[in-house]
Amino acid sequence: LLINNQAALAQAHGDHNPDHNGFVMMHSVLHFEVVVKEGGGIDLYFSSEARAQLPAATVSDVVIEIERPDGSLEFVAMQISESGDYWTGDSKPYGHRVSRAVH
Repeated sequence: LLINNQAALAQAHGDHNPDHNGFVMMHSVLHFEVVVKEGGGIDLYFSSEARAQLPAATVSDVVIEIERPDGSLEFVAMQISESGDYWTGDSKPYGHRVSRAVH
């Protein structure tokens, strides 16, 4: 099934515009926005199919790993923020352009 009507598609599952200056992606009906902080660190926000904000407890665990330009991996320990609105974790700062990849 191919849907060419972008307005109908956007209404069905909301837009993919970031609310927190990150990358918005989707898994099943769950949207998530990955925010890479300039000084280092990752924040992760969740929203519904229609892009209504969801609490961090929507998921029970988050695993993030960063592949650096030299091929090394950095594993980011994530925890729910004090406000309960998002997941957050500390990482080394980024000195280069950030690209996204989800596996």
